[in-house]
Amino acid sequence: LILREVKMKNLTKIILMLFSLFFYTSSIKAEVTYSCWNCMMLLIDGEGNPEGARVDYNAKGGPELTVTNYPYGDYLQALQLNMISGTSDDLMAFQVGAMINQYAEYLEDLTPYCEKEWGSNWKDKFLSVGIDQVTVDGKLVALPQVMSAAGALWYNQTILDQYNLSAPANWDEWISVSNTLKDNGVIGFMHGAKDSWVNYDMFIGIANELDPGVIYEAEAGNASWTHDSLVKAMSMWGEMFSNGIMQEGALGNAQYPDTHQGFTSGNAAMMTMGTWNNFSTFTNEGIKGSKASYGFSEDFKYGITGLPDMNGDGKHGRLFASPDVSIGMSASSSNKDEAWNALKVIIEDLQPTYARDLWVPSMNGVAFDMSDATSNFAKAALEYELGMIKNAYGKREFTYAEIKTALGDAMQNVAVGNMTPLQAMEMVEEASQ
Repeated sequence: LILREVKMKNLTKIILMLFSLFFYTSSIKAEVTYSCWNCMMLLIDGEGNPEGARVDYNAKGGPELTVTNYPYGDYLQALQLNMISGTSDDLMAFQVGAMINQYAEYLEDLTPYCEKEWGSNWKDKFLSVGIDQVTVDGKLVALPQVMSAAGALWYNQTILDQYNLSAPANWDEWISVSNTLKDNGVIGFMHGAKDSWVNYDMFIGIANELDPGVIYEAEAGNASWTHDSLVKAMSMWGEMFSNGIMQEGALGNAQYPDTHQGFTSGNAAMMTMGTWNNFSTFTNEGIKGSKASYGFSEDFKYGITGLPDMNGDGKHGRLFASPDVSIGMSASSSNKDEAWNALKVIIEDLQPTYARDLWVPSMNGVAFDMSDATSNFAKAALEYELGMIKNAYGKREFTYAEIKTALGDAMQNVAVGNMTPLQAMEMVEEASQ
């Protein structure tokens, strides 16, 4: 009898230990890990306080989430090491194009999760241009968190009004307006030509305005990079440095902070930038931060339009868009169900949060929250921007790193006069082979 009682006590201990182990394992699995460089306000600060989007994430019942924020360069190194070794976090942030293509084989196919969550027509919930760019060889490797549209000309109407000018509608007006402002001691158009990323935006914008889609056909290998319209686009890029559009010293200026500060603080009348600039110029909270950072106090009327007409059709250039951040799930994650639950909250439930900061939503049916817009002029600009977004064409990011590098080098060489436009595009064509 005593022996039986001892055995029963031991059995009870074993059962309790197994139950505790199961409970502990389940609690561990409930935590989802996410690494990113642009974490979209999902962090918790050093004092344990959640940032804006994290507050809403918690309110939406998202699983426990541990977020690791890296500087961009460090993130690239960590991503390469962890993805290949199978030690990455459950969720990771990606740029579309070269980055996401490089790691597609290590990412979970999210199509079954989307179908289970939203049904067979789940794609209808998203902007198609976003889903297309997170699909690699037919595999849905990530979901777009927010979108960024580029190819826009931002202008300061307050400055233009001082000289009875309007935002340029075509190439000749762009030259004329820039030079008129220059003659009056004002920078007309300012550009951070030191940075390849904004130069790519400019080139894609010019190329798509001249002959929509040819640049994407060239990237896919279905057209030559020496196509007449692409050589023409490179020629117009070069002309900007001699015809008065580009400010003096453009090749030594970065887009951030140089150009952004120059435009936002009223020292330049125009710049090219994307929709990610909305918050810092169109909201009271954002402009307050800009004034504090850049040391100005004036209230300006900022506007946005497409690049000026360059092909003679009388229409501004169209915006082009890509996911600003996309999020994938590691195929080696042992916590996929909870990782999906976290991803679903981040992607779907927080769209109104992103819209409050005037990010372009990645899902259909989500409008900008203009409750903090600085003025009716800003609201009108945002409404106009939404119309341009609906008419956006093409993508921002290139798929192949070799093409990006060659195009960046080509643009620099043409800008300083070391290459003709044709020679530059021949270099890009060679890199594409």
